[in-house]
Amino acid sequence: MSQHHVDQPSSPFALIRAGANSLEPTHVRRQALASLELLGLMGISMLAVWPGEVIPEVWAQLDPLRNRSAIWVSTPQALVEAGFRVVQTGKDARHFTVCLPSLDDDSLAMIAAVMTRVDR
Repeated sequence: MSQHHVDQPSSPFALIRAGANSLEPTHVRRQALASLELLGLMGISMLAVWPGEVIPEVWAQLDPLRNRSAIWVSTPQALVEAGFRVVQTGKDARHFTVCLPSLDDDSLAMIAAVMTRVDR
């Protein structure tokens, strides 16, 4: 399993979370616990948009995003400044895990606050 912090030269300029309901507390808690079991990191998955790419094009091209009517977008910097750790995980270079300090309501509200919903 590959893990890199966002201060690496390959840092994305944006991270996307797929699905209109993907930041609902029940969904976030479920995925974070599954991530903890699988990766040893309590967090949620996001996909990278690299410098020079355009969010709508990435949205249209990637299988996990293509059929979604809404996505959530933030920057790695905003997530880190809000207290979250952002780690590149897995074999897909676009896959990042945003690690949650806890699963309490305050942590879930904070991640929702730094993400912006975009609808098609």
